[in-house]
Amino acid sequence: MKKTLYLLALLASAFSLNAIAQEGADMSQTIHRAGSIPSANGPAEYFTGKVRVDPLFPASDATPVSGAYVHFEAGARSAWHTHPAGQHLIVTAGVGWTQTWGGMIAELHPGDVVWCPPGVKHWHGASPGSAMTHIALTGTLEGKNVEWMEKVSDEQYRQPQNNEPDAGLTIDEIREIFVGKEKPEMEKQTAGRDRLGSFAPKFAELNDDILFGEIWSREQEFSAKNRSMITVTALISGGNFEQLAHHLKRAKENGITKPEIAEIITHLAFYTGWPKAWSAFNIAREIYNDENDSPAKAETASANYVRLAKILVDSRQLENYIAALKEEIETSLRVEPGVLELYAVADRNNPARVTIMEIYASEDAYRAHVETPHFLKYKRAVNDMVKSLELADAVPLVPGAKTKAPR
Repeated sequence: MKKTLYLLALLASAFSLNAIAQEGADMSQTIHRAGSIPSANGPAEYFTGKVRVDPLFPASDATPVSGAYVHFEAGARSAWHTHPAGQHLIVTAGVGWTQTWGGMIAELHPGDVVWCPPGVKHWHGASPGSAMTHIALTGTLEGKNVEWMEKVSDEQYRQPQNNEPDAGLTIDEIREIFVGKEKPEMEKQTAGRDRLGSFAPKFAELNDDILFGEIWSREQEFSAKNRSMITVTALISGGNFEQLAHHLKRAKENGITKPEIAEIITHLAFYTGWPKAWSAFNIAREIYNDENDSPAKAETASANYVRLAKILVDSRQLENYIAALKEEIETSLRVEPGVLELYAVADRNNPARVTIMEIYASEDAYRAHVETPHFLKYKRAVNDMVKSLELADAVPLVPGAKTKAPR
């Protein structure tokens, strides 16, 4: 609502300046009292469904713009039309839809502002499941502010809102759109089905069979090394570090060397930001500095860095804390090669007393871990849940015993 009032204030200021510039203009204010201009139903000739128009102010010679509240019941909409001097719409309530001729339907929410240029054929109204109200500020040119056209048909109103493949497309139709009719030779992928097969089977199928199975297999068109380079760059740029570890391993397998990945991330730092580069380097260092590249990684588990975290949680927020901790542990073990073990236990007699055993491949791996976006998210989430925190360094008593080898 503040955004709406601010926009109206700006427009009112512009109109006032224009009025002052008019020779001989009346310098006194004009107040249009609420309800002083009668409301009217949207004519059935120009609208589908129930529409009410509450005029705010008429156009004048000084300010050739009229204003009105227009309220659309769910499913109601205008006919196709144009405005000779353009129109601003400011959504104040509900969920609306709008579309230009030949374009896709766009969804509107309170605070959204739409500018429709002069002569552009369009329609606007409510979504099927929600009413919508907007303020319409419509310019007038030579005494005319709108040219009405044919009504929006039910078929036009129900068309998809975006350019994503329709859910009804078959896998072969989607394959033809993105890959072509020829099926390339591909290595069988199961990661999507393993993790999401029961929750999102269609997504898992597209992930395994199309993206990783076929797109990545088209090496005649584009080498796997180049595909890895593009994918890693996109993930770093978007801050998608949860997926980065997997694709850095894949990049290494596809021939991107340690100097090359270091140069890629260094170059990206100037375009995507220093923090993203640091996070990417922390993950890349663990993947590229494995036992084959660095003798230090071949040392025994005595080089591991072990910590104990003793935490007293607000008992009223224990359930929320456990949920946040579970997400953080699962993410860390999945995406950080240097995180070897995170094992949390609670005192049987006082579940709010939590102890976490943390094992890292090295102290550097620990320092990298506490800078990752997912750990910082966890830290912010539990800040008000934790009443006390005690951290202690620990030393393995049996260095050769471990539950998870460094990756």
